[in-house]
Amino acid sequence: MAVSRAREGATEDRRGGLNSWRSAPAAYHAQRRLQDPTLPRRPGARKARRLSWFPILDAGVRQCEAMDRLLAEESTLLHQLLDAAASVSVARDAQAQETFTLVATGGGVLIGIPALIIALYGATSVLPINTSNLVVLLPVAAAGLLAALLAAFLPGRQRIGKVARSR
Repeated sequence: MAVSRAREGATEDRRGGLNSWRSAPAAYHAQRRLQDPTLPRRPGARKARRLSWFPILDAGVRQCEAMDRLLAEESTLLHQLLDAAASVSVARDAQAQETFTLVATGGGVLIGIPALIIALYGATSVLPINTSNLVVLLPVAAAGLLAALLAAFLPGRQRIGKVARSR
């Protein structure tokens, strides 16, 4: 926003000849003709070009033109930078979604496989669970360990999102 406002100011000052059209219209037109020789000649332009401050006016207007051009480039670069940041954010969101899906799938496996086994073979022989029949929880523990390993090491190729290894 600041770049756009500065560019608007530079464009306005360049077009208005730093407001010289108010106090010295002949100098304004002489300076405009310097920048665009196709403009028609105006009376008093030659005399205005010989004024002691005319080179300063011309340099100031040219400076505003250069500033307008550079700020236009800077504005384009800032927009590209914001677009790139948005792309990175979308990529990170996608990676987080992928990790969540993987963990949710692991959790489904953790609950689903033992439930399927119990549903197929019946649970009357192992219920109520006590110290003698804790073996029925081994598939649940194994599935949980497998889901945790998958969630820790599979998502992404970089170290980001993985379990940090202590050295």
